[in-house]
Amino acid sequence: MEILKSADQMPGKIGDPTPYVEGQSKAQQSTAPTPAPTPTPTVRPLQSKNGSDGNDIYIYIFGKKPMAAPNTPGGTSKVVPIASLNPYQSKWTVRARVTNKNAIRTWSNSRGEGKLFSMELVDESGEIRATGFNNEVDKFYSLIEQGKVYYISKGTLKIANKQFSSLKNDYEMTLNGETSIIPCEDSHDVPMVQCEFVSIADLESREKDTIVDVIGVCKNTEDVMRITTKNSREVSKRNIQLMDMSGRVIQLTMWGNDADTFDGSGQPILAIKGARLSDFGGRSLSTLYSSTVMINPDIPEAYKLRGW
Repeated sequence: MEILKSADQMPGKIGDPTPYVEGQSKAQQSTAPTPAPTPTPTVRPLQSKNGSDGNDIYIYIFGKKPMAAPNTPGGTSKVVPIASLNPYQSKWTVRARVTNKNAIRTWSNSRGEGKLFSMELVDESGEIRATGFNNEVDKFYSLIEQGKVYYISKGTLKIANKQFSSLKNDYEMTLNGETSIIPCEDSHDVPMVQCEFVSIADLESREKDTIVDVIGVCKNTEDVMRITTKNSREVSKRNIQLMDMSGRVIQLTMWGNDADTFDGSGQPILAIKGARLSDFGGRSLSTLYSSTVMINPDIPEAYKLRGW
């Protein structure tokens, strides 16, 4: 697009815009009473050239009509697929499973202090990361359970910061004062997690620091260790040897609570979504704050490995 003139160069509004009201024709809108000064503009979801809306996208992806979301403080917007979310929509509700919920983190710097938590959401169309700060931590953290499905509406969408997330989505969600999160009881058709597993044998050809999804049999587990980081903080660490059907073995390092609680007895199937690949000792893996660790997950790849 070519910018003809910036907004601050314009003397006022262009033409005679009228507020959009759902269900009203243009004629009805033009005869409506003059609205109060400086009304809050209503942003409509993006539409394609032929006039279709998000319902068509939902039907295309899922092969069925979208359901109505439950009555929430945000209204009765239709349930839309995560893959269709973008910052230009105002009213939306997603129905998604929480596949990963990180612990609350705190920060303190020259601008103040605060706390945050993040979670990963998935539905049939895709995945997205959502983060809550301060008041939203108090409001939602104890409500949300990993593995459960929720109706979530009225979050803020922005370009994703790939430094903190490896999810395949250009956008990420921030919970705010208008956000509504309601448990969904009928959740059997919402997937558990979306992974693109890489064979252990193929990791040798991947670049260092690549974020990958891996699954393997826990062949050997070392005892947990306590180490002191550069900033004098103690953290737990545990090394695990993973093997898959390629016959190759790789060392995975778990950190923090995952390292403390992991039980490798009985050689469980271990799946990691979002592990970091390093060239330490040839090739090795480590979990991150944003990694999802799944033990004996209910997915086809795990049953196939167990059978093997």
